[in-house]
Amino acid sequence: MPTVLITGANRGLGLEFVRQYLRDGWRIIATCRKPDQARELQETGADYQGYCEIYPLEVTDNDAIHALATQLKGTAIDIFIQNAGIDHEDGFRQTSYADRLQIFRINTLPVLVIAEAFIDHIAASNQKKLVYISSLKASTALSAGHTGGGQYSYRASKAAGNSIIKALSFDLAEQGVITAAVSPGWVRTDMGGPHAPLSPEESVTQVRQVITGLTLENSGGYFNQDGKANPW
Repeated sequence: MPTVLITGANRGLGLEFVRQYLRDGWRIIATCRKPDQARELQETGADYQGYCEIYPLEVTDNDAIHALATQLKGTAIDIFIQNAGIDHEDGFRQTSYADRLQIFRINTLPVLVIAEAFIDHIAASNQKKLVYISSLKASTALSAGHTGGGQYSYRASKAAGNSIIKALSFDLAEQGVITAAVSPGWVRTDMGGPHAPLSPEESVTQVRQVITGLTLENSGGYFNQDGKANPW
């Protein structure tokens, strides 16, 4: 039975990843900040007893990440989906330095810390995939066009996460580990809002197809949810 670990699994895309992988017979390791308050995640896991394990994890806490890796020592993780993230309007002269720094602490730094903590778990699996849920707004090429301005720290934090994923593709290739940054598209979640064209089910279904198609040859790529390569 393959295993997938999903961060930020209590709502939105993370919860939909849990639901879909459970339906397909995967073992789920789901993390979120406050599992005792994650009612939908708890209910979903209860429907698949023995297949869904839920752990608390604050992705800004370096020690907590390494502690979970130690707790899961010996567990092979086929796919690690780094989904936890935060959005912020971050308008010009409208956001504090502390808030901007927090966006990077959540969206960027965990990409590398998680890779360092869980590399042995991922390398021990059959699929060996490390996936970062990115955004079209991470593309500097697209930011000059239809994605507009604003959201400075969000855009930069996701672009920096993409850069880490690209660098990891070289450093982890010898162990057969495949990395990728994938934009889920504009999705009707708390982050995407009610007017987004994609439902979480539609987005996750497509992203999973992209993940399935990942190989060492396209490792380190930055993809849209439909599988097309995005401009950096």
